[in-house]
Amino acid sequence: MLAVSGSVAGPRPEPGLADGSAVLAAESREISWKSAYDRADKYLSQGDFQEAEDHFREALKLVKKQSKSFDDQSLCTKRLAATLTLQDKTGEARELYRSLLARVERQYGARSHETEPLLMALGSIEESAGNHSLAMTYYNRALKINEKNDGVYSPAYANTLSKLGRVNHRLGNRDTAVVQYKRAITILSKEPNQEAAQQLKAVMHEYGDLIKGDDHSNSQLLEDFDRDVLNSKAGEKDSSSRDSGTVKEGGVRVSEQSAPVSAETSDAGLRPPIDINAGGGGSSFQQASRTRDQSMGRSQTDENEKIALRGLIRPESSQSLAPAYEAVNESVFNQKRYGVTEDQYKRKIAIDINALGANHPSVANDMAALAQLYIEHKKYSEAKGLLQKALRIYDSTYGGDNLLTISATASLAQVEFALGNYDRSADLYRKALGHGQKSLGPNNLETARILNGLAYLYYNQGKLNESLTFYEWAVSSTESATGSNDPLLAACLKDYARVLRSVGKESRAKEVEMRADSILAQSN
Repeated sequence: MLAVSGSVAGPRPEPGLADGSAVLAAESREISWKSAYDRADKYLSQGDFQEAEDHFREALKLVKKQSKSFDDQSLCTKRLAATLTLQDKTGEARELYRSLLARVERQYGARSHETEPLLMALGSIEESAGNHSLAMTYYNRALKINEKNDGVYSPAYANTLSKLGRVNHRLGNRDTAVVQYKRAITILSKEPNQEAAQQLKAVMHEYGDLIKGDDHSNSQLLEDFDRDVLNSKAGEKDSSSRDSGTVKEGGVRVSEQSAPVSAETSDAGLRPPIDINAGGGGSSFQQASRTRDQSMGRSQTDENEKIALRGLIRPESSQSLAPAYEAVNESVFNQKRYGVTEDQYKRKIAIDINALGANHPSVANDMAALAQLYIEHKKYSEAKGLLQKALRIYDSTYGGDNLLTISATASLAQVEFALGNYDRSADLYRKALGHGQKSLGPNNLETARILNGLAYLYYNQGKLNESLTFYEWAVSSTESATGSNDPLLAACLKDYARVLRSVGKESRAKEVEMRADSILAQSN
């Protein structure tokens, strides 16, 4: 047996029993910084922040030995700092970012594009710590770099503007914040890509939070609404007020009495048998529809993606909306629409006009929503003007076959009917029906709504045969859209039975009424 000078031969330790630090050191010598970085990135994507931090630290240590590239070292530093920030270890993250910023400025210059993400990260850290003035300093520096390298109409510029708007809001500089948010929204709404659309959604949400707490201030916005939307000034009567017997009080319209239904003569020489303002307003179908909408509205939350408008699933379609418009519409429809006051809608419309322009779909959405509020309170002349403006925007933006356009047309037809303009109402209902049958099909709830409205119009005109025909179609359409045991179908059957009785078909009317009562009994 051979002896080794100065040592004693013995068994080698098993790998599993080796000192842990020695193994890690050996592994460190064997792996590259890129491998450690990739492992860290994987842990980060899985939400394992501590493991990600450990491996980013290892990557940073290795990259300083293995790579002379400044960009490689910068990358590892930024990722480690970001991971620390996610764990609220902002003290160390701040120092890493500051140190790296100084090196980047020496390497590329103080206004180089490479400094912008570091300035934004430092601004975010200071903002989260409540150091809003310091955060503003970083954001302002980043904005100048955005302007130089990306341009004043870029999403990057808009993103920094929105951050400045948020900080100014928290510092109490509300007017400055509003201007910055509006500029950001305007820039992003003109961008055609999906990334900008998602960014726009976030900015719209923040901007909405800014204005929510100001419901009893900034009366200038109500004056803006009257000027831009109603073409009037606070305290003055306008043409629609005179037509409907309404006056303006402090910039808010109030109705002196409900609009009368026309007493025009029907085909049978009869006065219209039903007054839309009597008995709760409208047909059984219309009353049941309103009850359903209010119930659904009270149960909606901001996070619900299937917000209903008069019982309809969210009306915009991805196929017909540009990404920016889709984001704006989602932000508008994904909110509680019941319980919002007239003044709140006016303020929102005025703000959107200032920020997005008078012909933006977001403006039309809020006009249509305020019009529904006016219809509920029988302020039909006010509703008419808003629906006409909303309809023009929808038609020019999406075309006649879009559900928003069809729905607004049907609502305007309902208003014209309430004002006694029967011929105009019939024209609008027929137009909506044509587009609805083409793009939605006969078995859609909006098509059923139009058929019910047109049938009820003919009944009020005394055109009973036409009414009977359209109610037969309405029953079929409503049942296909809602199912055979829905209260809306029962309401439609009640209206149908009334027409049957009016033409002397008493036996058939009783059968239809019995079916309606059976549906209601099952649903209670």
